[in-house]
Amino acid sequence: MQEQVLYYSGALDQKTSEAILAALEACQIAYTVLEDSDLDQSIQSLLNTKKQAVIVNRRHQEACMLFREGKEQTFVKLRRAFAQRQIIYSGSKAVVTKHNRTWPFIKLLEEVEEEHRYFQLYEAILKQLKESEALREEAYEPHTYHKLQLARLHVFQTLQKQSDYSALLSVQAELQQALAQLCKK
Repeated sequence: MQEQVLYYSGALDQKTSEAILAALEACQIAYTVLEDSDLDQSIQSLLNTKKQAVIVNRRHQEACMLFREGKEQTFVKLRRAFAQRQIIYSGSKAVVTKHNRTWPFIKLLEEVEEEHRYFQLYEAILKQLKESEALREEAYEPHTYHKLQLARLHVFQTLQKQSDYSALLSVQAELQQALAQLCKK
């Protein structure tokens, strides 16, 4: 089956959106441009439509390309086509799965956005954790450094459990509080 992309431009400007569509055409990737009115339809039904229209007012800010198959060679061709056209695509890319096939497209957009926020927070916590490890115990009052060690341990355990977003927010706040209360000797 030929690759097919469901493309939603979100808040991208029209010039960038048109360049993306030209890149898809150059790569011979079939695509369907989604309007706001399509976002509540299931991905499966959208994959079976052949309309191509673009509107300006958007319900959702994030652009998204949903690939029917998501073959690596398709991504490589598209990356090259984007580079040739100097397109910097910051939107989401996703692949149709048996799990998301029946979802309304808007649910996919929300899930991808939530996943993006989760990993941004996860990365920020890892960075804070790494920076906190550079602090030398002998430079701080023992009781404040001990609180930092406990916070680090809790952060590490929470990250290991692949906890949800709210748990990550909680341990990030705990780590920040422990860092803020450190007292130098």
